[in-house]
Amino acid sequence: MSEHTPGPWRINDHSRDEGCFYIEADHAGVASVFADEPAAGANARLISAAPDLLAALEHMVALFNSGAWSHANIKDARAALAKANP
Repeated sequence: MSEHTPGPWRINDHSRDEGCFYIEADHAGVASVFADEPAAGANARLISAAPDLLAALEHMVALFNSGAWSHANIKDARAALAKANP
């Protein structure tokens, strides 16, 4: 069982400081702050998508292991990737 804060996570669009990003999980009330740097926005998107990416990968592996894999199952993975890298 994973020990991370369960998703969904999102980037808070009400940042107090320009250039900083706050990653939040509604049910946990936690936030992470990323200082202003060139890759901060990309890092925030990737981190906020982490629970979706993990779930999509776990689902794909389970389908593959059960023999139920098909190309139609890639929808969730594509959605998670789009969230991480729009």
